[in-house]
Amino acid sequence: GGPHGEMLRRLAHWLMQEPDLEENSLRAEIASGQLNVTRRSLEPGPASVAITGPDGAKKALVLTDQGDGTSTGQLLVQESGLWRVEDESGLAALAALGSPSPVELSDVTAGPDWLAPVVAATKGGLAWVDQGVPEFRRVTGGSAAGRGWMGLMEKGDHVVDGLRETPLLPALALLFLGLGGLLIAWRLEGRP
Repeated sequence: GGPHGEMLRRLAHWLMQEPDLEENSLRAEIASGQLNVTRRSLEPGPASVAITGPDGAKKALVLTDQGDGTSTGQLLVQESGLWRVEDESGLAALAALGSPSPVELSDVTAGPDWLAPVVAATKGGLAWVDQGVPEFRRVTGGSAAGRGWMGLMEKGDHVVDGLRETPLLPALALLFLGLGGLLIAWRLEGRP
């Protein structure tokens, strides 16, 4: 009998850093357009947190002490996005407001419709891998794509028009430096 089973379970969870058993924690959640912040700490009294909205604007929120080691506060939020809450001790919590699938993730199927204006403006082309991998060629102007091929524009920015090699030191100076280094190493090695 006794409380050792529950105590061992809590000790194991604490060692695994289970957030529910931490003595200092900060939680944030959004429900019904309201950001609810709960801070649990061993230090009594009211606390203040900094809230950063999705637009980067910062607000301060003073939490009221509940008397049981927790402090809570609420803030009305309307802007969709990720809200960050941080207290003085460096604890941080995140809460998201809005649809989990924004407009850019609503239709992720591949198709030429989205890229058609970009392709037309750059005189490029689209190729689907299921129809075969296109051959790549260097092109200097005009169309950059055709039936079964895609062009890589040649701009001439990489042209090397000359090469000049300059030695760091003359050969005789390198010979004397090498021999001098060997002589110094030999003398240092020979000392008792």
